[in-house]
Amino acid sequence: MRSAIRKIALYLTLAGALVWLLGGARKGFYVISEEIPKLDPVTEIEYSERHDKFLPGIDFLLGGVILGGSFYLISFLFPKPLITKPVTRP
Repeated sequence: MRSAIRKIALYLTLAGALVWLLGGARKGFYVISEEIPKLDPVTEIEYSERHDKFLPGIDFLLGGVILGGSFYLISFLFPKPLITKPVTRP
């Protein structure tokens, strides 16, 4: 039980880091839209268009680390498994 909880902790930490890295490794908080500056070809005036886009921020990395760390600490509440030595007879 203890090792299973530790594996879950590892997977949660890695999942948080993976989502953060694949999403662009932003150092700010998550963003749900992105503004792209464009230039009008006729009048040459700059304007921006907003596009819906989800970009995970550092909060996903920290959430994964905090969840993984809490599961790891919870694993200490369970007792260690007893290891029995096999009995050998002469």
